[in-house]
Amino acid sequence: MKILIIYTAVLAGILFASSDNKAISQTDDIQSDPVKVVEAVFEAARTGDLSVLPGLCDPTGKNDGDTKAICFIGTLSKEEQDEFIKYFEKGKVIGEPEISGDNAKVKIVFGPKGNKNEEFNLVRIDGKWYLSSL
Repeated sequence: MKILIIYTAVLAGILFASSDNKAISQTDDIQSDPVKVVEAVFEAARTGDLSVLPGLCDPTGKNDGDTKAICFIGTLSKEEQDEFIKYFEKGKVIGEPEISGDNAKVKIVFGPKGNKNEEFNLVRIDGKWYLSSL
């Protein structure tokens, strides 16, 4: 019986580690392109799975305004998270990103009706794109 428990624990650890690596590689793929990062924000709002959002934020902490709220979505109240979903679930990227060195601007429309114009600013750090400000 002990061997079965140990075997099950080892197998669960292996499965957890491989699924964790898969999630990391998916985030790496998302962060290879500034448009994919912005689209991941909209996808998180559409699915209600907000867990990916903090990993999309500038790790140096240079976030302000709405981007700061996105980065710390887990600390917001349920009402504030619902408001985020309401504003970003209909979001879309419009046009091509403007990339200048390690900075990018991605124009979007968002809002409850999907008709508010805005842009995300992103920064590339160690080859990965991160939300920097909105």
